[in-house]
Amino acid sequence: MNRLRDMRNISQDMERKLIEVGIETPEELYNVGSCRAWIRLTKLYPDLGINKLMGLEGAIEGIRWPRLRILTRRYLQDFYKNHYREINMKKIVVAGGCFWGVEEYFRRLKGIESTRVGYAQGHLADPTYKDVKAQVSGHAEVVEVYYDRTIISFEKILEHLFRIIDPTSLNKQGEDEGTSYRTGIYYETDEELNRINEFINSVKNNYEKEIVVEVEKLDKFFDAEEYHQKYLVVNPTGYCHVDFSKIKDEELK
Repeated sequence: MNRLRDMRNISQDMERKLIEVGIETPEELYNVGSCRAWIRLTKLYPDLGINKLMGLEGAIEGIRWPRLRILTRRYLQDFYKNHYREINMKKIVVAGGCFWGVEEYFRRLKGIESTRVGYAQGHLADPTYKDVKAQVSGHAEVVEVYYDRTIISFEKILEHLFRIIDPTSLNKQGEDEGTSYRTGIYYETDEELNRINEFINSVKNNYEKEIVVEVEKLDKFFDAEEYHQKYLVVNPTGYCHVDFSKIKDEELK
């Protein structure tokens, strides 16, 4: 059987990546259907945008076969248009005290697709607001944020969180006190963890006291009761510890 490594311009690293996505022979590589496999290669690259997508090393420009390159480019362009949300919409879960104000702050930001309030990082299954507020479930009040990373970056999300919280205050934000009001950033991938740590290291000298924001892998996000969702939209005079004036005009939707 012909092998990928027998082809010119195929490095061992590229061969490994191709095999991972199901391309094992030159024939499969030339096959138009294999263009779809290039898309799966992009999952190996964390910062995917149309420019980077079109310039992945080895994926297009590193391949010297014009027909495959043209077909792949066309497919990637169509895929990007049809799967924009899948490619660019990302999720982050944060805690900043009472979730009413935190959700409303993020909801107003340009690039935020959707928000949901809920509970995370606890030990009780299907917690209620009563359980969480009584500090018996171990959960934090959190906000699940979906954002378009071509408009607002992961690091910018973290910057906004630090604008509205006191990251040196343990289990207390505004007038609310208790473990459910702790601050936190809850990640899903090691790459996100690295970026969180880099961000915190970059801002820690801005504070006299130690940063006590909880950084953990997300554990079982539970939706809060429906009357908590968009609470300050429905009840604009409701309690809120968050200062919305910290959003710059150019950052508003």
